[in-house]
Amino acid sequence: MVLLDDKDARKIARSFGLRVTGTLGLLLLARRKGLISQIAPYVEELRRNGFRISEGVVKRVLKEAGEL
Repeated sequence: MVLLDDKDARKIARSFGLRVTGTLGLLLLARRKGLISQIAPYVEELRRNGFRISEGVVKRVLKEAGEL
């Protein structure tokens, strides 16, 4: 598995047959494994520090994590 958030890099990685996840996917995995209790505070911190995340992706991940 490779951690990538850049759209073009994801496309290239997938063309090599690599499994790709992004930052929110990694947070979701950590939540599922019980390593963190919530994803939302991390999303807020990422946004405060200039990390661009679409609202649609955030909602989907938070819903999947049971936080919406």
